Amino acid sequence: MNLIPKQPHDIWPPKEMLHLMKEEMIHYFDQHLPISIRDGSGVIAELEQLFKEYYNVDFALAVNSGTSAVHSMFTGIGIKPGDEVITQTTNFHASVTPLLHCGGIPVLCDTDGKTGNICVDDLMRKLTPKTKAVVVTHMWGYPAEMDKVKEITDKYGMILIEDCSHAHGTIYKGKKVGTWGDVAVFSLQGSKLVPAGEGGVLITNHRDIYEKAVLLGQFGERAYKQVQHVQEKIFWETGYGLKYRMHPLAAVCAITAFKSFESFLETRQRRIKLFHSYIKDIPFLHHKIEETENERYSYFMNRILYDPAANNGQPLKEFLNSLISHDKQLDIRKASIKPLHVIDLFTSNNQDFFQDDLTRWRTYSKGDFPITETYIDNLIGVPCFDHPDGDELARAYGQYIAEAVGREKYVRY
Repeated sequence: MNLIPKQPHDIWPPKEMLHLMKEEMIHYFDQHLPISIRDGSGVIAELEQLFKEYYNVDFALAVNSGTSAVHSMFTGIGIKPGDEVITQTTNFHASVTPLLHCGGIPVLCDTDGKTGNICVDDLMRKLTPKTKAVVVTHMWGYPAEMDKVKEITDKYGMILIEDCSHAHGTIYKGKKVGTWGDVAVFSLQGSKLVPAGEGGVLITNHRDIYEKAVLLGQFGERAYKQVQHVQEKIFWETGYGLKYRMHPLAAVCAITAFKSFESFLETRQRRIKLFHSYIKDIPFLHHKIEETENERYSYFMNRILYDPAANNGQPLKEFLNSLISHDKQLDIRKASIKPLHVIDLFTSNNQDFFQDDLTRWRTYSKGDFPITETYIDNLIGVPCFDHPDGDELARAYGQYIAEAVGREKYVRY
């Protein structure tokens, strides 16, 4: 590619998907269909059915955000004051912050230092008699070691939760993520592979989890229709006091995206693998792609792990400065991620404005998770090449990096 188009070099959702969403919304309005659905019917039920069929589960609940899905999930599994929930520190805060409203205690653990996913060994070290559940977030769309995590949660009788917000369509050892645990949640925010603008979905095979989740934010007709347990159904008129219903137009967008996301994912995978082919033999750049045929990554972000020790000790900042000095049109940068253990909510328990007593929360500080901090300090971000010129961009980025670090030395032909 002789002329690099202007940034951004990722355009998501793609124009083709947005055009389809527009056409479906016009069709929806032309049919005079409702812009508020209280009983979970219509396009809400259609979206939930797509998730149930794709993931082969009994229950799906569409809500207005991924955060609402997490809150519904914590209510569904019965979190009580003092219950501990373990998750990795490389995480979006909303994977655990709804515990503020349930009385639970988030317990952070280290990551594997390679993918940003949960460290199984540190997970074992963080177990206590109060541990109720483990939240595994599949960072960047790379699957966590779910067989090992599930072995632990099964052995100790804990609830296994998957946050698949980065991982629509990701497969680990022949099995879709979201189906390894007791319950899974998905964000449908605009940057996700299945975008609704704003939205979320909870899936499970456990009716008790589903019904409590319904009652948290789906009061009225839907709760009356779908909650069966007598001790819960008495609350159908009010639910548990919140309203998390998905907007029908968000459901229309999500349905449209869901029906086509596999095709877009295949294109993203192909381009990232093309990019990988140029840099795969550079010893200080570790770029993860699928290693077996029974795995698939959704590549929510395209990340490269830099190893300064293998590059004569050169710090990442110096390496990036030299890398981009000759071509500032390319989007090659230090990846932006702030681990939970350095965010204010997790470093102090003196927030008087919270109704909950946060003195029960553990506090953390920089240095508590050195493996994670080293990983983050050396993480590079490049585009996923979701762009009309994505094939050419993937090739241009790969060629440029290979040439900049010594193409003749590192790349095999």
